[in-house]
Amino acid sequence: MNDSNAQPGIRIAQVFVEEATFRHHTDPHSPMSRRRHDYGEVNLKVETRESVDHRLAEARLTVESRPDDEALYEFRVALVMVVQAAPGTGNMTPIEYAREFATPTLMAFARELIANLTMRGRFGPVWISPINLQAGAEPSTERRPRRLRTRTAGTEAKKPSKRRQKKAAKDRK
Repeated sequence: MNDSNAQPGIRIAQVFVEEATFRHHTDPHSPMSRRRHDYGEVNLKVETRESVDHRLAEARLTVESRPDDEALYEFRVALVMVVQAAPGTGNMTPIEYAREFATPTLMAFARELIANLTMRGRFGPVWISPINLQAGAEPSTERRPRRLRTRTAGTEAKKPSKRRQKKAAKDRK
């Protein structure tokens, strides 16, 4: 950004859902007490690209539940935002905006979409917890999907068990 006090000079041309999948656990009728309500972590992936003429940029955010035999739901959503430079303003290029601001903008849409999809399931909506997007690597340069904490409505987020922590550490390798 050239001037931190000026508006970015960008217009959001489109925001749309590219993919939305949701399903219950393979045995959704088994007793709920055997299934986890705390989703622990979900995967987050952000991709950006720009048009050849540099007038448009696109950001794609994918959020998906991690495979887990005990989870109540499995979901995957992908949202796309297309931005363009506003005429007469040149404070920020579309790709700069997409790289810096698309993730927090699209996370609001992703949270609502996941909550709406999972609300139609048997066990209530899944709410993705707030995250610090400034911590760690820049989304556009990440090699691995980022993992986020989530919880199902009406349940308290709990610390993962030692067994689950060991499994997660093994999965990250």
